[in-house]
Amino acid sequence: MKATLFWSKIFDGAWHKRTSGWGWRTYYYKGEKITNFHVGVDEATNGNKALYPIEHAYVTKVGKDSSSGNYVYIWSAGILHFYCHLAAVYVKAGQTIKPGTKIGLAGTTGRSTGIHLHYGIRKAGYKDWINPDAWIAEYQPTPVRVRYVNSKTGLNVRRKPSVLSTKITALPDNTKVSLVMTYSGWSYITI
Repeated sequence: MKATLFWSKIFDGAWHKRTSGWGWRTYYYKGEKITNFHVGVDEATNGNKALYPIEHAYVTKVGKDSSSGNYVYIWSAGILHFYCHLAAVYVKAGQTIKPGTKIGLAGTTGRSTGIHLHYGIRKAGYKDWINPDAWIAEYQPTPVRVRYVNSKTGLNVRRKPSVLSTKITALPDNTKVSLVMTYSGWSYITI
């Protein structure tokens, strides 16, 4: 996918500009010179702009610390996406979200020098961060897979788009079920 289209989805077309890339960097924070390895990319914006997921996603963690400020981890497309320095957070852990759902607002919380989104990614289950630019260049939207359900076999579902429940819900034979994504053994579906 072209990077411009990818970032346009996250910022919903709002203005943004790369201010720091992946890799070693030197910058000043509160008068102190800092050199470190930046495990993500920074996209500055002019104001607290809303941020969105690139596709259906599952919110795995929401939190705050002195370095990242307000942050959100979401899982989609086999990747954990890290949004940090947010001015506001509009989602909660355990929530399933879709394109058009506001995750939060770009901000300058934590160790930050201006309003921006720090965006990092890593493969689910791994601790090492990967270069977002390399991943974005290869990214293809996850296809929605369609399944037909037989009521005799049963399927754990809810009637509205949801993470699978633990209860068996009877569905008529040949009910069309679209599997949108899976995360850690759970599936997000639409009926």
